[in-house]
Parts: sequence; structure tokens; C-alpha cells
Amino acid sequence: MADNYTQMSSVLLLKNQEAADWLKAKLEFEPEDDPNWHGLGFEWAIENGPKGWKCWFHDNGETADIEKICEFVSAYLKEFDPKGSFVIEWASTCSKSRANEFGGGMLLVTAKKIHEAPGWVQALEKRHKLTRRNG
Repeated sequence: MADNYTQMSSVLLLKNQEAADWLKAKLEFEPEDDPNWHGLGFEWAIENGPKGWKCWFHDNGETADIEKICEFVSAYLKEFDPKGSFVIEWASTCSKSRANEFGGGMLLVTAKKIHEAPGWVQALEKRHKLTRRNG
């Protein structure tokens, strides 16, 4: 049996300590507080370093819920940085060499929308009117 993974690591620069406190409060709520709770689906850490406050989002060693990260970041941008943006990239991997089990993606998150970016291979196929011949 093969194991599939979604791996990522991205940093969101925060405006100030108030923004860091707000984000931390949103991320630390307990499962009992929400009957629909199924876990965050990602790891995070908030730090204050030489360049200011930041929140590091990353996978738990196996997977990350990209959609939930984007929801949290979009809510943060609406509250503290409406003209800001955040880019998240991830890799989809597999423990065995299987066709079409590897890939990844990138999203651009703003306060108003989560923008999908087509992969560069798909863009080339479209531009050159190519048809994929594998799997």
C-alpha cells in the first residue's frame, strides 16, 4: 500500500502584536468549542523576530489542509491587511513510484479571494494545443 502526502511550509508576515494575538486566538480554540471540529489539518507557530511578527504554517510531517490554511489567512487579511496577499505552495508526493501520484500547486490568497494558478505544464499544453497521453 502506498502513502500519499501533502507537504508545505509558508510564512505569513504579520502587521503587529495585535495581529499575532488575534491569529493565535483563532488557531488555539479547543475542539469542544465547535461541534464541527475535525482538527486544523496543519501545524503553525507564531514568532516575533528581527523582521517582526510572523506565522509559520507547515505540514505535520505527512499532510496539511491547504484549504483551511487559506481560510485562516484570508480572515486575517480581511481584519488586518486588506491589500495584502499570501502565496502558498505545496507538494503532493507518494511513498511509491506510481503514475499521477505526484504533483503540487500554488494559491494566491487575498482578503477577497483565493486565486488558483494553473500549473505550468497545463499552461504549456494549452498554449501548444497538446493532449496529455499518460494516465
